[in-house]
Amino acid sequence: MGPGTSGGRQAGGVIFQERAERWVPRPGVLVVVKGRVAGGAPFEGHLVDLSQSGCQFLILSGQLHRKQAVEEVVLAGGAETPARPLGGTVAWVEALGPGRLLVGAIRFAAAQPELLAGLRDQLVHPSYRRDGLDTLPVGYQNVDFDLDTRSPLVEFYRCDSPDLLQKCREFSRVIDVMQQQHLFQVLFRTTTTSRIDRRVVVANPLTRREQEMINFDGGSPLGLHLHPRVIERVRAVLDQAGAGSPVWPQGSGSTSHLRDLEEILCRFHGREDAMVFPSGYTACLGVIRGLVRSDDLVVRDSYSLAAIQDGCRVADARSARIYPHLDMAALEGILREAANDRELQGRLVASDGVFPLTGRVAPLADLVRIAKAHGASLLVAEGAGAGVLGPTGRGLEEQSGLPGAVDVLVGSFGQAAGMMGGYVTGSRALISYLRFFANPGIFTTAMPAHVCAGVTEAYRVMMEEPEHRERLWKNIRALGPALGSAGFLVSDPTSPFLTVFLGADRLARAFTAELFARGIRVGAVTYPSVPAGEALLRFSVSARHVAEDLEAAVRAMTELGRTYGILCRSAVETREIGERAQVPTPLT
Repeated sequence: MGPGTSGGRQAGGVIFQERAERWVPRPGVLVVVKGRVAGGAPFEGHLVDLSQSGCQFLILSGQLHRKQAVEEVVLAGGAETPARPLGGTVAWVEALGPGRLLVGAIRFAAAQPELLAGLRDQLVHPSYRRDGLDTLPVGYQNVDFDLDTRSPLVEFYRCDSPDLLQKCREFSRVIDVMQQQHLFQVLFRTTTTSRIDRRVVVANPLTRREQEMINFDGGSPLGLHLHPRVIERVRAVLDQAGAGSPVWPQGSGSTSHLRDLEEILCRFHGREDAMVFPSGYTACLGVIRGLVRSDDLVVRDSYSLAAIQDGCRVADARSARIYPHLDMAALEGILREAANDRELQGRLVASDGVFPLTGRVAPLADLVRIAKAHGASLLVAEGAGAGVLGPTGRGLEEQSGLPGAVDVLVGSFGQAAGMMGGYVTGSRALISYLRFFANPGIFTTAMPAHVCAGVTEAYRVMMEEPEHRERLWKNIRALGPALGSAGFLVSDPTSPFLTVFLGADRLARAFTAELFARGIRVGAVTYPSVPAGEALLRFSVSARHVAEDLEAAVRAMTELGRTYGILCRSAVETREIGERAQVPTPLT
């Protein structure tokens, strides 16, 4: 199939080309792109690739913005190249280099097979296996792309196109850039070939070799998924009950192992009843959706878990409000204002107990006081606090001296127990209701018996062996202050999640990649998970870490802090340094 041959799909009158239909300039050929946006402002650039439906080009002059109308664009690759003006829309603009090199894309107003045919002598098919922007105009092949794709995810979620899948194709360009930078493989698709522990073996996607790394990017802070008692119990029940539990919990009945798990959850949290879900995410989603009605109000923290956020979105609430992170005055203001709305009925305040993104702990006493004062019910997601907070690890209620204060307590087995699943616990009336109205926990296959048995044994270990929790806190209180003494802006050591403020997304990704190269896995928390300019590194501390692991992390972080000049700086200074830093691609 040659230039000018249609290979796209018709959607709403517009032809959307597949990736295989893109063509690039021949080696040594420079195709110039010139035009004007709405209002007459000119722009000029060099072509990267071309299809019937649009083109990508390096922007040399002018300013382009996504969704901006293009009055005229001309492509010229030689003296005899047709230069008929075309119209269209700016599809996207990416900032790609340490010199702020920009790549833009224009979607033509109509398919242009004649344009491709007219440029046939200047173009070549790249046998389109695209692992990044691998085909650049002559003179640009050695550009060292920086780490900032500058593409808010919400823009792709809200992509304006009659083709449902167009946003997927547009978003793939961001993945292309991250692959070129060797970031996608490090941040999102790293393959671990060993068990998940304080040290893991990773299949390095760049060297194609296995590499041992210190792991600060996991769950299971107590390490109970590797406890001999837990493993032995899982094996015994796996042999006895088989690999799965193919029953519907509500209709086909529950296994004895599921009942045992519900019972130990009630004992652990001091509640009357409990309900188990396939995951902590589905527990939050199902509980909020099951409780909140069309005439209710639900209010959440701005840094709430995705599960709480999505639960609030899918709930049929008349009003859903968000208050700034841990801002109790703002929460009270929302509830006070709601008191004047006579059409509102129930009120639900939803908060994390420990916020995984920031490592901060919710002020439970204030939440309880405010909720009671305004007649609201309180839901707390206790996934990261259970087994960790409080003198005996019973969670935020115990640490706050408020046993039983939370109306709806939701949890996850992915943290303290280090296994799959989630739950809600509370009054007998609450759980009896949710067994009929929390759909994600009803219309699903029951959790396998051996998983239930393993989680149950993990909770027994939590209650009987405090040394795991004590060792965890020793590590938290060692690593946090050490990073602070080195000159970083680090969160208080109040949870297993220690965060280091870096401000700029590109700097957070650079730190993550450079630490990876040094054999240390750490998570980056960037926009949109946190507001723009508030990027963090997140260390997930485990009871299984040893002093050598912590010292290696502090040493590597200090080296990088010196390299980028961010030690002993304020948040404003750190952010500014990160935004203008010349960030290399460290893994090439």
